[in-house]
Amino acid sequence: EKTKTYTSALFSNGFYQNNYVLVDQLLPAYDIGRYSKYFNDVKTLVIDKDPRDLYAMQISECGERYIPCDSVDVFINWYKATRSQRYKINTEWKDTALFIPFESLIYEYENSLEKIKTFTGLKTEEHVNKKKFFIPEKSIANTQVYKRYPQLRKDVEKIEKELADYCFHFENYSSIGI
Repeated sequence: EKTKTYTSALFSNGFYQNNYVLVDQLLPAYDIGRYSKYFNDVKTLVIDKDPRDLYAMQISECGERYIPCDSVDVFINWYKATRSQRYKINTEWKDTALFIPFESLIYEYENSLEKIKTFTGLKTEEHVNKKKFFIPEKSIANTQVYKRYPQLRKDVEKIEKELADYCFHFENYSSIGI
């Protein structure tokens, strides 16, 4: 209760002029149920990239130190372990968390936006910066990254096999030039 009081005061101190405060990585996506109890009213959006792209970016571009890629097997095991609780987002955490693939925000922008508005209670007229900061037409370049690296083909095939449930179905959408 003391933590709830503290976080409530922190986010309602007059500094924030809107009903909504967006904080990156406030709650760990692997245990939203445990950590959301420290807030009076929290909604968590879990946005995740296709594992093939995450791997390709980690190996070939600007990777994050916390993503292990010593081998494709290490990456697959890490990915599975860190997403093992995701199913709870659509079940026991459904009132406090919503999962949307990063790719859906691009290829299904309006549909994804409606899901977010319904989940958060955001009204259309409150969404005053639509496509000002997140521009799907530009962000599309951050999808299907793995196709830029044919040298990763075998690793990508293994990811597709081992992490099939996490891969975005790009084939269902218009193709883009890579």
